[in-house]
Amino acid sequence: MFKKKMNAAGYIRIYNGEEWRLEHRYIWEQHNGVIEMGMIIHHRDGNRSNNNIDNLEMMNKSEHRKYHMLHISDETRKRMSESAYKAKAHLKGIKRDPEICKKISASKMGVKRGPLSEEHKKKLSEIQTGKLRGPYKKKVL
Repeated sequence: MFKKKMNAAGYIRIYNGEEWRLEHRYIWEQHNGVIEMGMIIHHRDGNRSNNNIDNLEMMNKSEHRKYHMLHISDETRKRMSESAYKAKAHLKGIKRDPEICKKISASKMGVKRGPLSEEHKKKLSEIQTGKLRGPYKKKVL
């Protein structure tokens, strides 16, 4: 008998005594064989906990992305786009400053490296507000 848990994304995970697996992928493999690399098992009705084999279909990542882009509201699409743009711009700026990267990486691992210096706080603020850009940190006038 399998242990079952639902993860934060709403997918059911099962434990077979050796490893945790996504239930929908396990069920697909029991009925259709191994899932090829790069393939997604999609829930036709959108319910991630409905793992009935009739509700599952295999598609490649590109098809899956297109399917979801066609079937989401304009409001959700706009929110996703804005969120992705902000995250990308924020990370571009932060990745260029090794001192900030060290502190962020350390904080994610629970290591304390002390507060950012005033100079680095200023750089981070300029990066976040878009005043500092480019690989050489040229100020935008």
